[in-house]
Parts: sequence; structure tokens; C-alpha cells
Amino acid sequence: MLSKLSSMKREINVCHIISADLWGGAEAQVYYLVRELNKYDQIKLSVITLNEGILVDRLNSCSINNEVINESANNPLSIIWHIYKILKITNAEIIHVHGFKEACLGGIAARLRGKRVQIFRTFHGKGLTNGAFRHRLIERVNGYFFSDQLIAVSEDLREFLLGCGFRQSMFTVLHNGVNLADVSPVKASRTVKHSLGIPDDAFVIGTLGRMVKIKGHKFFLEGAREVVAQNPGVYFVLSGDGPLMKDAMSWVNNHNMKRNIKITGFRNDPYDVLNSFDVFALTSLHEGVPMVLLEAMCLGKPIIATEVGGMPEIISDRVTGLMIPPGNPKRFASACMELMTDDVLKDKLADNCRNIVMERYSAIQVAAKVYYLYAGGQ
Repeated sequence: MLSKLSSMKREINVCHIISADLWGGAEAQVYYLVRELNKYDQIKLSVITLNEGILVDRLNSCSINNEVINESANNPLSIIWHIYKILKITNAEIIHVHGFKEACLGGIAARLRGKRVQIFRTFHGKGLTNGAFRHRLIERVNGYFFSDQLIAVSEDLREFLLGCGFRQSMFTVLHNGVNLADVSPVKASRTVKHSLGIPDDAFVIGTLGRMVKIKGHKFFLEGAREVVAQNPGVYFVLSGDGPLMKDAMSWVNNHNMKRNIKITGFRNDPYDVLNSFDVFALTSLHEGVPMVLLEAMCLGKPIIATEVGGMPEIISDRVTGLMIPPGNPKRFASACMELMTDDVLKDKLADNCRNIVMERYSAIQVAAKVYYLYAGGQ
């Protein structure tokens, strides 16, 4: 495929559209992807975001053409009109949208341009496809009228979306990719531990991500409590913010776990935090392919993950991690105890994680596959 790509000479004008109202897995993946695509001589790339924020700052830092249409200052019709004008000015042949709202607004703008513009959409998760009736209805409209090519980040997600009425012929599955050079901690692990009030030699099991219900932090906390009851020297870290952060902090206070469970809130040094963990855990109730999982693997962290979504496609049980059922704090606690006491297994998982993410899940490989789709490959 790479040799075929190198022989393609025609320039393709591509515009990515994403809300960028927060910095999460979808935003990180878009950043990694467009940064690699921007290196292609055959692609003229632009990005439209609907909010200022971390993604915009990062796009600007690597000189990627980005236009912000602030959704707080524009109604939907105004946003559509602004997108239409940008597509006309840039002569975009492809828009690549990353979300429910972006598909609808960008899709209308693209269709106003007629057959000049193809619409690609990446599904980073289930989103609103199983939400309220009006959201499901809009997603049906998105699927039938505002989609030409669909990308799912896992086979599991593709199967779910097929069940929602999307057409099989439109789908390609592309797992996420990480920029290996970017995942580079700056601070020493002990420095991060000190900042969190954790001893240098303590065993740390941590997670990082938005504190929302689907991430299953409740089961992380309950399992952590069981482990600490038997091993008071172990520490657990939840890093990230979100609507359920206050609930998590209240739970920790109510169960007298402030010594052993640390809640950091948002951190602007996620790789330093990840690198301070001995084990990375995801107790999610559903996932696509979370970027933080690939980043933790890149850092050589053994994984504990629930058997949901696309995670079993990335993690092989007892090869790169320990897989547990969702919503089961006892199994989470048991997996934690096993990795705390079995250094041979822990080191094997860590080595395999690092090797596999380098071989299979780099942003360079993902960008090559996306460009192949842009150029008409199947």
C-alpha cells in the first residue's frame, strides 16, 4: 500500500471538522492524524474547530491551517454558512468530520457544495447513536444524507453501528494510532509521586480520563478499597476532571481513603502522570479504542482493562494485560493483587505492550491508511 501511495501525485484538498470543546481521546486522535497527514505533499489540509482550546493551540504550534467558528457566538445556520464559505475558499474535496454535531452541520454545508465534496466520518465511540429519540433520528439523517465513507475505531463499534442502521458498505475499521515520539515523560516518577503525596517506593495503580459514568470509576474506587484493606502500602490515582469528579472525591472522603486514593483533577502533564503508575487500569463500561490506553502501552505499562468495546481487540489477556468483566470491583481487585505480587507477569506484560504498540498502532500507519481511503482505496 505504501508504494502505491508514493506514486499518487494529485493533490487532495481535505478539511477536518471537530468541536474541540474539550481535550479527550477524539481530539488527541485528530491531532495525531492531521499532523501526520499534513506531511503529505499530496494533501492540502485544513481544520475547522467549533471552540478554542488545547487542540487549537496544538494545531497552531505545528502550523496547521485552522479556522475557529465559535459555536457559542454562532447559531447552527451561521455555523453552516461559515463552513460552506471555508469549503468554497479551500476548494475542499473531502470533509472529515468527528462527531454527531459536526456530521450534521458539516454535512449540510458539504451538500450545499454539491458533488464537489465527499463526507468522511470517524466514529470514536457510540456517541449519541443510542441516545434520545431526536438524536437517533438525526443520526439516521446523518447516515443516509451526510455520509459517504465511515470509519469505526474498532470492530465492536462497527457492529454496533450496523445495528443502528448504518450501511455496511460504507465502513472501514481503523484502530487509533499514537505518535510514539510525543509520548515522552519529562519529570521523574518520584517527582510526580511526591506532588501527589505518594512515597517513592509505593506501588501505584492509576487511571486517566474524563470522569463520566461510562468510564466506570465507581468500580475502580470500590476495587481499590478492597485492595487497600489487604495492602495498605498500595496507592491508587484517578487523574482527569469531569462531571463526576466531585462525586468521586466525596466517595473517597466518606470511606476514609484520602491517604491511598489520590484524585488529581485535570493535569497538563499526562505522560508524567502515566509514567508514575506501575499498572494502568481502565474499568470502563464501554470504549472505542481509548488513546490513553495506547499511550500507557507506549510507556510500557501493564494493563488491567474491562472486556468491552474495542479494548479486547488491542489487549490480549495475559499477553499485554489482564482482562476483567465490566462492573466487577472484585475482579478488578484480584487483577491488581496479581500484578502486585507477580513481577515476572508484570514485566512480561509491560514488554509486550511496548513492542505491540510500536509495531501496530503508530499514527504514521493510521495516516497512511486514511490517505489511501481519501485517494479512493478500499
